[in-house]
Amino acid sequence: MRRAIREYMFWGLALGTAVGMSLMGLGCSTIPARPVALEDARAAYAQAQQDPQVATNAPVALREAEEAVRRAEQTWEKSKNVREVQNLAAVAERRVALARAAAEKKMAENELAELSAERERVLLEARTREAERAQREADRSYQQVRIVTTRETQLEQDLAAFKAQTRETTRGLVLTLDGVLFGSNQATLAPGGMNRLAQLVTFLKAHPERRVTIEGYTDSIGSASHNLGLSQRRAEAVRSFLIQNGLDARRITATGYGEASPLAPNNTEAGRLQNRRVEVIIAPS
Repeated sequence: MRRAIREYMFWGLALGTAVGMSLMGLGCSTIPARPVALEDARAAYAQAQQDPQVATNAPVALREAEEAVRRAEQTWEKSKNVREVQNLAAVAERRVALARAAAEKKMAENELAELSAERERVLLEARTREAERAQREADRSYQQVRIVTTRETQLEQDLAAFKAQTRETTRGLVLTLDGVLFGSNQATLAPGGMNRLAQLVTFLKAHPERRVTIEGYTDSIGSASHNLGLSQRRAEAVRSFLIQNGLDARRITATGYGEASPLAPNNTEAGRLQNRRVEVIIAPS
């Protein structure tokens, strides 16, 4: 009986020792799990790789991130050194973040370039429109100059029919009609004067855009007040003739200046004849 008990205890102890050693062996052969940091780095890279903006705008940085992830994975496969792999995984995640930042920077630069190009296009269009507008203005000005030149040429040709002295001033063309319009010391138009003014009527009807100023002058014979009144009456007589023959009264003004502004000395008959005159100022159109 005692012998049986001793054998049972021996085999029980041996079995316990064997089981314990087996369990220790199993514990030593268990493969450690992949570090979470490595899994996170791999996931972050996969997301960046699938993002077309990152792949297109930061290919170099994305490749560097891929190499950093691969280095961490290879280190894990070789050494299973958790601390070292965690450090490498952190580096890989930073590489992924840099790739995303590089892509965003590139996209911002592209957008800025597009905005700059759009701004230049808008400015170019504005400059083109301005140039076209300036060309149209120049064309209109040229046409206006041609029209005015043609009008002035026609005006000079028409005035040549009067066979009277004309001159260009800032006020317009000045047509000087000498003393044959009136008798001596008279403000009534002479028949010859009417014929001359009939030509003026024809001319002014052909140029309805022109305004007319009539100025009367005398020589120095007689008092200044008498001459002033006489010159005014003569200017009014010419104005009345023009109106009576169909010209708009609003186009015509008349003023007498007496013996002012003589064209020649009054000490000769020839000089006084020049000073006894009516001037018709035809304003520019």
